[in-house]
Amino acid sequence: MMNSKFLIWIVINSVIGVCVIAYLVIRNIEKPDQAFVINQELFAGFNGRSELNQKLEYVKERHKQVLDSLFVQMKNEKDEEGLKSLSEKSRKFISDEQELSERYTQQIWKQINAYVNDYGKENDYEMIFGANGSGSLMYAREAVNVTDEVLEYINKRYEGEK
Repeated sequence: MMNSKFLIWIVINSVIGVCVIAYLVIRNIEKPDQAFVINQELFAGFNGRSELNQKLEYVKERHKQVLDSLFVQMKNEKDEEGLKSLSEKSRKFISDEQELSERYTQQIWKQINAYVNDYGKENDYEMIFGANGSGSLMYAREAVNVTDEVLEYINKRYEGEK
């Protein structure tokens, strides 16, 4: 009698053990705990980027209008000093535009990084690598590429959706 209870206990524990192991294996097969994104695709597809690009283009257009009107004025007056001043103003505008572009790029990456951090936490990833073509990630299985999912997530977050 004692032998059959012991045997039943061993069988039940074995079945439970196999079930636990099967669950852990299936869980790891279904979703890896590490993934990667292609940085350039995130940057290019991020909705916040187009908004800042529009602002930058507006600044560039305003600068162009100022320079065009100054050029016409200086050309009509044949003012050499004015043309020199126009050249300096043009260089200043170009420098300002480059600084603004760099500042916008930093803002975009700061926002993308914050959203990717949230995505990783919400989807229980250990790590999400960024592939940027500089050698930091030379190879990864396509199955762990979550670029499209992350891009969809960050754009929804940017648009105020959860």
